Amino acid sequence: MLKDYYKILQCPPNASQQTLKKQYRILAIKYHPDTNPNNADALLNFNLIKEAYETLSQPHLKQQYLNQKWYAKSKGVTIFNSEALTADVLLKTTLAIEQYVATANNYMLNKFAITKQIKSILTTQNCLYLNLPDNNFAASKIATSILKIINSLKVENIKNLLPYLTKLDALNSVYITKIINAKTKLEFLETYTLPFIIVVSVVILFFIFSII
Repeated sequence: MLKDYYKILQCPPNASQQTLKKQYRILAIKYHPDTNPNNADALLNFNLIKEAYETLSQPHLKQQYLNQKWYAKSKGVTIFNSEALTADVLLKTTLAIEQYVATANNYMLNKFAITKQIKSILTTQNCLYLNLPDNNFAASKIATSILKIINSLKVENIKNLLPYLTKLDALNSVYITKIINAKTKLEFLETYTLPFIIVVSVVILFFIFSII
């Protein structure tokens, strides 16, 4: 999702460079690592604020960003991310996907979109952050939620996610293997049970009519 750098710096879209610089300094002091030692969430916010200011303070990067934002809006995108992806935000996002999966009709689920969303959560950077000791609780909750989500996917989707699932320490590979094995058997039965029944029925009918 494209980031809303103006909201991140808590400025209106028509803010001057002087206003952007002032807000950047205020927020940078608030979230600076020296002010918040050993605070991973503060570091994420600091990096996000720094990224926003560096983009909007350089004319060529700002123009490129505004073009991307305009293009996104032309495609119907109206929501842009303005939060640092803290453990709480990642957990909230994962639970929202789980809720969608739990309430939607399984045949109507957009499995490709769900797979893509999980990949966006389990990026290398996010997993390194979630694997920190301070984030054990959130990581465990996210892992539990993701296991429920992937149980609604097809085997090919789950296998496609394996490189991402293995990055999160809290995700037990044994459970993932069990899900894949169970889904493989189920998909096999769903694929071949009906044709088998049809063939058997045809054979029985043929036998009955041959006797008559």
